[in-house]
Amino acid sequence: MKPPKIVIVCGAAYVSGKEIVSLHLARALRDAGCSVEFVTSQWHDGEFVRRLEAAGLPHCSLRIGFMSMTLKWRPLRATLVQFMYLPALVLQYCRLIRRSAPDAIVHTNWHHALLLMPFLKPSRDVFWLHEMAPRRRRFARLYQAIARRTARIICVSR
Repeated sequence: MKPPKIVIVCGAAYVSGKEIVSLHLARALRDAGCSVEFVTSQWHDGEFVRRLEAAGLPHCSLRIGFMSMTLKWRPLRATLVQFMYLPALVLQYCRLIRRSAPDAIVHTNWHHALLLMPFLKPSRDVFWLHEMAPRRRRFARLYQAIARRTARIICVSR
């Protein structure tokens, strides 16, 4: 029997709690006999990639970045840049899925889950929520949309 293949989408612009916990998850899955691969963003400081390589965890970088739900200039500019790279992201992600044929994909960021929404499948994808969800109607709609396209939303704490 072949080991389950799991892809973890963790952008990791910089290393913080989400990235550290994702590394722990990947090591535990690998130790349990799973095949684990990371998807990171091409926009990063390099530290997370160094940690992946030190742990012997395969990874690939895609043009997956930031989406904003605010109309302030800096976040809006980052969203516009992401939209410029959306065709490249779609092509790269589809190639990755075809190549790796994962049994499960773990998404760790709502920005990335939103960008990849058309490709999420409830039979394969889960969303691992690390942030506190703001009590705003737009975030409720966002998480409802992610919930419809994934098997479940898993919260790391209360």
